[in-house]
Amino acid sequence: MRIKKFGLTLSRLRRDDIELVRTMRNREDIRNSMEFRDIISSEQQLKWFHSIDNIYNNYFIIESENRKVGLIHGKNTNFDERSSEGGLFIWDANCIGTPIPMLASVILADLHFYINEFELNYIKVKKDNIRAIRYNEMLGYIHTNALHVSPDFQVLYITKADYFTWSKKYRSYIKLLTGDETILGPESVDFEIYTPEEIERLYLSLPGIWREKMLKYLQLHKNVQ
Repeated sequence: MRIKKFGLTLSRLRRDDIELVRTMRNREDIRNSMEFRDIISSEQQLKWFHSIDNIYNNYFIIESENRKVGLIHGKNTNFDERSSEGGLFIWDANCIGTPIPMLASVILADLHFYINEFELNYIKVKKDNIRAIRYNEMLGYIHTNALHVSPDFQVLYITKADYFTWSKKYRSYIKLLTGDETILGPESVDFEIYTPEEIERLYLSLPGIWREKMLKYLQLHKNVQ
């Protein structure tokens, strides 16, 4: 899946980009904010990629002005509970402090709550990463102690109902920035760069209503008959 919205492109992570992600993820300023802080080898990165390249994880490269600037994800999807875990890191210093992280987060949240019709998204943030905590609070996330993680990390979450309420507040601001305040829809999604095998494995193997929804998108873009 590739999404073009608000002047950004979010492309599902493929093997061609995993070395770029590994290099950026190994940077000291980035890995120090993560749960796993060891230097990642090429072999570990490939093993990790094989473990997440499936229907339960959606990792996207963020592109701005034809530059790959970061990675955003919804992982550990639970289709029964309609939930997943979110995360984001930006490696391009020129994008820090700009609207780009927020716009990418809105795109993925729209995919999560409006297209996939999930009920909950949660994140884990290192407790001393005050900037990230405030950023997610700004996005409408609420602190919780219900999920037990490392004592160094705080869990925050947002429900579908809260997201729908919160999102009304920022659409006008996004329109000022981009000229577009619309919710993510099928016109912003395509599958043009993906092989039939990838489409079959990642989208036509989805369960129940999610397969039917993706099938409509694939038919719209003539990726399947």
